[in-house]
Amino acid sequence: MPELCRFDGITISMHINDHDPPHIHARYGEYRVRVTVHPLEVSRGGLPASKQRLLLAWVRKRNSELREAWDLIQNGQTAERIAP
Repeated sequence: MPELCRFDGITISMHINDHDPPHIHARYGEYRVRVTVHPLEVSRGGLPASKQRLLLAWVRKRNSELREAWDLIQNGQTAERIAP
């Protein structure tokens, strides 16, 4: 599971050979969430409200980079880390 970014205690990753639609997995302590990249939505789990707002703002800002990373990872290539 390649780690793409880590900020404010949140770790963001994507799974190799994962199912569509493109999405990320995020962890914060014992909390887990899966967020689709486009359309932007929480598809499973959740984080504390302030952390979830921060994460969703980050996904919105980094959307094109996340879609590029998804394509690379699903094709067995390595994606660059994404800035916080």
